[in-house]
Amino acid sequence: MRDNVESWVDRGGAAVFLSGNTSFWQIRLEADASRVIAYKFDPDNDPVVGTDAEHSVTTMWSDPLCKRPENEMTGVSFTRGGYANMAHSPPGGGYTVHRPEHWVFAGLDLVQGDVVGADPAVVGYECDGCEMQLVDGRPEPTGAGGTPMNFTILGTAPAKMWETHEIAGGLSGDYVGELNWVAERLAGEDNQENRDVFEQGHAVMGTFERGEGWVFTTGCTDWAYGLVDPVISQITRTVLGRAIDHT
Repeated sequence: MRDNVESWVDRGGAAVFLSGNTSFWQIRLEADASRVIAYKFDPDNDPVVGTDAEHSVTTMWSDPLCKRPENEMTGVSFTRGGYANMAHSPPGGGYTVHRPEHWVFAGLDLVQGDVVGADPAVVGYECDGCEMQLVDGRPEPTGAGGTPMNFTILGTAPAKMWETHEIAGGLSGDYVGELNWVAERLAGEDNQENRDVFEQGHAVMGTFERGEGWVFTTGCTDWAYGLVDPVISQITRTVLGRAIDHT
C-alpha cells in the first residue's frame, strides 16, 4: 500500500494526509492475506530479522531495522510529535502560522504568528512532526529522521509523547510508552538523556514536492473537528482543490 502511494506521488499525483500518527507501524500480511503478522513491541524476535526480508520487519517505519521512515512519504512522523489535548499533554489548540503567504493560505487574511483552528481545538489527540531549526525567524526542517529538506513548515503546535507511567487507563498493563520506545529504538537506550531528545514534539502542518507530485499533511488526527471553522474549511478546500486540479 505504501509503495502505491509513493509511486502515485512520484508519477505526478498529490497525496493529502488530513490526519496524524500516519503510517507509524509497519505490519505484514501472510501470502494469502488471511493473517496480520506483528511483533509490535518485540521486533528483534521477528523471524525476518537477519534475513534478506529484514526491511519488512514489523516495527515502526522509523526503526533502524526497517530503514524507511514514514517522513519520506508524509514529511512528518509521530516520533517527533506526540499527543495534544489529552492527559499529560499540551492543551489542544490551533496552529501558529509561519508562512501566511503560502498558497495553502490563499484567500485568508493572515500574518506570521496568527493562530488558526484554536476555537475548535483542531490540534489534538495524535500528532506528527519533524525536527526543526529556526532560520531567519521561521522553522525549517533539519532533515533528521527522514523529513525531506524541501518540506515547507506552514504551522506548528506543541505535542508530547507519553512515558509508560503516564499512559491513560484502558490500555493493557504491558503497554510501552511511545517515548520510551522511541528513545530505545532510535537512540539505542531508554534513558532520561535520550527521552529528553524526543519528549517535546510538535504537530506540524506542511507540504513538499516529491518526484513529479506533491504532499500535504495536517500532522494531527483532529483536523476534521476544525471544518466548522471558516479558516480551516478554507484551507481544506484550497488543498483538495489543488490536488484535484493537479491530477
